[in-house]
Order: sequence, then structure tokens, then C-alpha cells
Amino acid sequence: MLPLQLKSKINLYCCMKYLRHASWGTCLLLIALATGCKPTQTARETTLLKVNQEPISVSEFKFVYEKSVTSPDSLYLRPSVMSYLDLFINFKLRVAEARALGMDTTANFKNEYLTYQDQLAQPYLANPRFIDSLTREAYERMKSEVNASHILVKVAQEANPADTLLAYQKLQTIRERATKGEDFGQLAYETSEDPSAKQNKGSLGYFTAMQMVYEFETQAYKMKVGDISPIFRTQFGYHILKLHEKRPFTGIFSVAHIMAKTSQKNTPDELNQLQKRLEEVHNLLQKGEKWDDLCKKYSDDASSRNIGGVLPEFKASEIQVPEFETVITGLKNIGDYSKPFRTSFGFHIIKLVGKRGLPAFTETEATLRNEVQKDGRSKLSKNALVKQILKDNKFKENTENVKEALKATDDRLPLGSWSFDIKNPIINKPLFSLGNKEAKIERKFIVKDFFEYIYQNQTPKQGITDAKYVMQMYYDKFKEDAALSLERALLTKKYPEYRFLLNEYREGIMYFELMRQKVWNRAIEDTLGAKNYFDQNRQKYQWDTRVTATIYQVAQDQTLAQLKNYLNKPNYPVYHIKSDAIYFENEKYTHDEAAINTLNILVNTMKKNPDLVVEIVGHNDEKEKRIYTAERIKATVSYLNFKGIQDVRILTKDFGASKMLTNNDKERRKNRRVEFTFYSNSKKQLEKLLNETNPLNLKVTEGVFSRGDHEVVDKVTWKTGVYELTHNGQLYYVDIQDIKEPRPKAYEEARGYVINDYQKYLEKQWVEELRQKYKVEVIDKEVQKLIKK
Repeated sequence: MLPLQLKSKINLYCCMKYLRHASWGTCLLLIALATGCKPTQTARETTLLKVNQEPISVSEFKFVYEKSVTSPDSLYLRPSVMSYLDLFINFKLRVAEARALGMDTTANFKNEYLTYQDQLAQPYLANPRFIDSLTREAYERMKSEVNASHILVKVAQEANPADTLLAYQKLQTIRERATKGEDFGQLAYETSEDPSAKQNKGSLGYFTAMQMVYEFETQAYKMKVGDISPIFRTQFGYHILKLHEKRPFTGIFSVAHIMAKTSQKNTPDELNQLQKRLEEVHNLLQKGEKWDDLCKKYSDDASSRNIGGVLPEFKASEIQVPEFETVITGLKNIGDYSKPFRTSFGFHIIKLVGKRGLPAFTETEATLRNEVQKDGRSKLSKNALVKQILKDNKFKENTENVKEALKATDDRLPLGSWSFDIKNPIINKPLFSLGNKEAKIERKFIVKDFFEYIYQNQTPKQGITDAKYVMQMYYDKFKEDAALSLERALLTKKYPEYRFLLNEYREGIMYFELMRQKVWNRAIEDTLGAKNYFDQNRQKYQWDTRVTATIYQVAQDQTLAQLKNYLNKPNYPVYHIKSDAIYFENEKYTHDEAAINTLNILVNTMKKNPDLVVEIVGHNDEKEKRIYTAERIKATVSYLNFKGIQDVRILTKDFGASKMLTNNDKERRKNRRVEFTFYSNSKKQLEKLLNETNPLNLKVTEGVFSRGDHEVVDKVTWKTGVYELTHNGQLYYVDIQDIKEPRPKAYEEARGYVINDYQKYLEKQWVEELRQKYKVEVIDKEVQKLIKK
């Protein structure tokens, strides 16, 4: 287990560990910067401590300490500083051990570190003025919402110019049809290559800034209502838009809901019951019952039902569930609530809790700026930054050599199998140079650097055959990466926080791998060690007293009386599951094809519901002998047995001719029948039975409970028996069936806890060994300077 105080440091790495990898993360230019590089403190930084002779600065400690302290009031108080310093030293000891084992020299480490370095650098590789402009633009656009439809013709971002032209011409023809008055939605249905167009006819509903790709958003906000846009391109292909409406920002909504959750496994009958439950809740709201009470009792959303069903704030245009948006925007006043409605998640009743306008720019600027930097529009910022880097760092290009290098392509390049002749005299010619005087960095690139860059990074280009086009793409990317690699080299000098952050990731990678090997995996794989630890610490792993109980949440006294009546019976009728009767010829007891089909359906029903018992009731016509009823029942039981339904799940009754249905000779077959009624001892079936008239009559919860697991169980005496009580205005009937006395847990019952504790034990032992192995020197006077009290 990680020390809680260090989790922010390591979690930062672990979260990034699973983020997407940069597409050009393995380029040679960046590898030169990332591998073999270990951040060290500058000459002007003060040393706080040394671990294995490695100096660690005061500023690095402060950087991680301030992020890790959860209570601002304790910041730089003596107990806080000393406690964190101890954890910090333990962390650094493990990093020292990882370094001693060479974990920062492996290919896996270098590749992973390179990936995170590239991702961490992104926010710093931004043009501040350009980002300011994009942030302000996004905010201004957020003041309104647009409703549009689109038609897409797909084309890859790196498609052949000829293919790009074909896609453009195809959409040009479609646009001409739209501008001449053809229905845009029908055109989208017939021609758009967006798969969703077959369902929505190209409609995108309402959206605002930051919800679509930037080019799409920009085009929509430039248009007038009713206009059809020019053809424009995004990463998905070519588009045209039709703008239907533009409205002022509808607001940021706070709503609460009461929910009946559904799943794909629900039967139509179950869905009907859930809908009825919400309809009854709505009736109770209209009668004046309190929202919070009903939410707590009946909502299936466990995360919100105890807080009145309140959901996180959102904008109407952010909702991807149309039914939700329609209902919410239709609520006018605070406190208004909707009728029950259905979404793909379940049935809901929505109440409007609050609504506010767009925050002032100063309130949202920081968050919006962060979103802008992550958004596709950051590509514009990146392009602007590259131009600025080239301008500020003495970029000089030999255009003649560039032209000559670009000619060295052939048809293998689009296939990803291009190579170059090392003896070609062109490879030593200069392409361009970059330099920074202050940092004393100068870089010169020759044709060979460019060719090796292509050779290392080339990939097959799907659908692209134009080798000259691909060669130009690689050169543009090579030049961009050269500029960005220079800027990356300057980041640690420009931004100390970036240097510290990068070091966090570097050490985090080593820490994670070392802990995985020495502690986490060992605790899981060392079964014998874990069992020995369990045997030596059995007193830690005990079951407290527990009860096996069924909790009945009852709507009213009348329902409770019905409940008690049914609980005194071995089985309860199941009315919502039915089977057709089967019929026989006169004085016959064999099953015809129709009867076999009916019985097979009945068997499947019983196999899906193992709690069901079927009652077989036999009848005969008065013109037949009574013996035929018994034979019909016997034949039916035999068939069910043959299909795997045991006798314990079958009841029989022989009514003979006592319940004839007709005396009409043409319809006497109705008298020669076997009928089926289902019963069950399942509490859930009982719940359905009593909820037939009111879906809120009964809610059943069964389980084994410890103290604190269920507040109603905690309120009754823990002895076998039944108890009636009222809790939070609700009537409960609790059946305690069994008392499980305290006892030691078996290893398998405690295994999760044992492994967790065993990890802590192994880690503690290991850290003590590291403290003996590596020298730790703390500069006490610098520590004292940090302490405020």
C-alpha cells in the first residue's frame, strides 16, 4: 500500500500511465532529450537532504509537500513537516534502490519516460497570447447555443490529394442539391457518411463552444439561421452544415431526480412494474409528500438518494440524453417537477433545484483555458508556437538542399518501407539550423538527420500513394519536431515546476515498478508467506456478530396484514407468470403437438425461475370417466419430470367434472383440460404480488448484516424473531432468521484484508533494510527554516 501522504505524487504518475501515447513519441529528436537525463538541482538551490549522496533541494521538497498536504491549516507546522519528511525519505530510498538496480536504464523505462515527458510538456508548449485569444473566443461563443444538422463525406486526414478532391467534389454536388431546396434532413439520410444520420437525419441538436471539434464549432457560429455552410474540413472529412436555430445560453442547471433503474435484462412485466412505481411516487408528490422522503425511500440511484437526488450541475447542451434535455428545459420555476419519463437508464422524475447563467469570464477563465489547451484548437496554438520558435531561435533553411532532399523519394515511402543510400553525397548537406544564445544551444540538421528520421518513423499510409506528398509531410513534421525539441530543452530552465514535475514522473515510474516487484506482486504471489502472516495475526481477522435477515419496507398497515398472511403460507401465488391450458380428445390422455409446445414453454419458464412451483389442475367432461383426469395429470407430471422439473416443484389437484366450462357438444373439449397456476416462496415474487395494486406497497431486502450495514437492522434486537418498527416515517417488518456468533475468519474469508496487511508488513521490513543500506543525511538547519510553528 502507498503512504497516503505520498499518493498525490505517485497517483499523478499512475493516472498518466494509462493515458494515450503521443503519436510521434518515439522520434529520435525527443529520445536524445529524454534518455540518460536525470534532473539535478542547480548551483543556486539549497540542499535539504542527501540520500545515497544524492542531493535533494529545499525547493523540490516544498513542491511535493505543498501538493500533498490536505489541510491548509497544518501547512509547515512542525508535526506536518516532520511526518511528511519521514515519508519523503522513505520514498527517496526506494528511488535510490531502483536506480542502483538500473531500472532507469531499461528500454521500457526510457520509452515510458519519453511518453510522459512529451505529455507533460504540452501545457508548456503553448503560445500564451494565442491561448488567451482562443479562451476569450470560446467564452463569447458560450453566450449562445446553436442547433444544426450536417452532412459528412469521409476522407482521411492524410489522403492523396486526388482522393481529397473526389470527396470534395462529391459533397459539392450534394450541397448544390441542398441550396436548390431539397430537404436537408432527407439528403443527410440518403448521402451522409456519418453512421448516425440513418437515425437522426444529420441532426446534432443544440451545442455550444467546446462541445464539437473546433473547425465545426467555428463554422456553426459564423452562420445565420437557415444558411447552408460552405464546404469545410475536419479530421473526419468534409462537411456542410445547416443552421436551424440560435438561442441565448439556456443556463447551468441543478436538478434532482428520483429514479427507477432499468437494465437490458428487464422483462416487459418488470419494466411495467418500475414505471408504475414512479407513477405512484408522482401521485404522492402531488398529494404533498416531501420530495426528500420519497427520494430516500424509492430512488434506485444510490449515489444521490440520500441527498435528495441532487445531481452535479450541467449545461442543457451537455446532455447526451434528448429526453432529459427536453424535460429539464421545460421546467420553469425552482421546485417544479416533471411527470415520470423514460431514458436508456431508467424511469425518472426530475425536479428543478437551481438555474444560473453563464459565470463571469474571470470566474471561469482558468478552467476554460485548461480546456482550450486540451481541445483540438490547441493545434492552432501549436502551429503558432512553432512559427514563433523558428523566429526566435535563428532558424536558417537551405532551400536548395531541401528541394534536393525531397526528390529522394519513391513509391516505397507511402508503404512505409523506404530506405536511403548512405553513400549518396546529398546526405551530408545542411538542411537548417536553430540556436539559442542564452541557453548556449545550437543545433544543425543535415539531410542524413532527415532521412534517418523518416526511416525510424515511417508507417504505411492507408490509401495514400503520392510519394512526393508524403515526403513533404515528413519534412514538415521533422522541422516542427526540431523546433519543439529545442523548446523542450529550454523548459527545465524556463519553468522550475516543469522540472520538478518531470522528476516526479521519472521517479514515479521507477517507484511503481520496484514496488510492484518487491511488495505488491510478492504479497499476492507469496501464498505461503501470506498464510504464515495470517496464522501469526489471526486475532486481527474476526467476524463480529452478524444476522441473517429479511427486511420488509411496507407502505401501510393493510399491506402489513397481507404480508403476514402470506408469510404464514409455504408458497405465494404468482399472477404475473402465466401458462396456457392444454386440452385432450375424448377419453384420451396423450399430449398432442400443441400441448407439447405449451409444456415446453412452461418448462423454460420454470428453469429461468428456479423458485417457481407449478400447480397442475386436471379436469374431465361429465361424459368421461373420472380416471381420465388422473391419467392426464400423471402424463403431464411425467413429461415435466422428463424435462428436468422435479416432483418437489409440482403440485397436483384433480377436480374431475366439478368445474365444467360448457355443455355445448361442439365445445366440450374445453372441459377436457389441464390448467397451470404458479406459486413461489421467493420474497421477490411476494414483493411483486403485493405491488400489483400499488408499486410502493412493499420493498424486500435480504442478506447477512453486520452492525452498521443497515440502519433498520441496527434498530431491532438481535435475536431470532420478527419485529415491527417505524423508521424515518416508514413502516418496517424485520425477520431475523439466524444469529451468526463472532468467530475467527477462515483464510479465504479474510484473504483480501490479509494481502493488504501483508503488503504493509513487507514494505515496512523493506524500508528498514533500505535505511540500513543507504546513508541519509538531513540538513537540520534547512528543515527548521521550513517550520513556522
